[in-house]
Amino acid sequence: MNAIILILAAVLRIASASEPGERLVLTGHVLGADGRPRAGAQIEVWHTDARGLYRRDNGNGPARLRGFVRTDADGSYTIDTIRPGLYPGTTHGAHMHFKIDGGPTQTLFIDGGQPLLHLTRDARGVLHAAYDFRVGGGVR
Repeated sequence: MNAIILILAAVLRIASASEPGERLVLTGHVLGADGRPRAGAQIEVWHTDARGLYRRDNGNGPARLRGFVRTDADGSYTIDTIRPGLYPGTTHGAHMHFKIDGGPTQTLFIDGGQPLLHLTRDARGVLHAAYDFRVGGGVR
């Protein structure tokens, strides 16, 4: 008997290995209002590059560092990217934007805002943070 095992991992790599900036890995879960995991929730995420720009030409339009991922059965996700830069001319407030299942935009701050991500650095110099999103409406 032959069996094929398919493992789906809710991992999104936004920034390629050649993208300038400090590597950042964000992990967490999407939970319903009842605290139960939301399997298959769609997460949309976008942020600036290391220079604080959404686009290389600094023009209008969608962010260059942007992507979508669906959560695993336990509601978990992993986003592999770079630390977003500050908007040019600012000294704090680096952040990432998220939409869960097309809902309102939520912002997580790297510095100078709330909610604030707590960053740690591993032995390879990669930054890590964890954040659990709680969304209304319970489990779908």
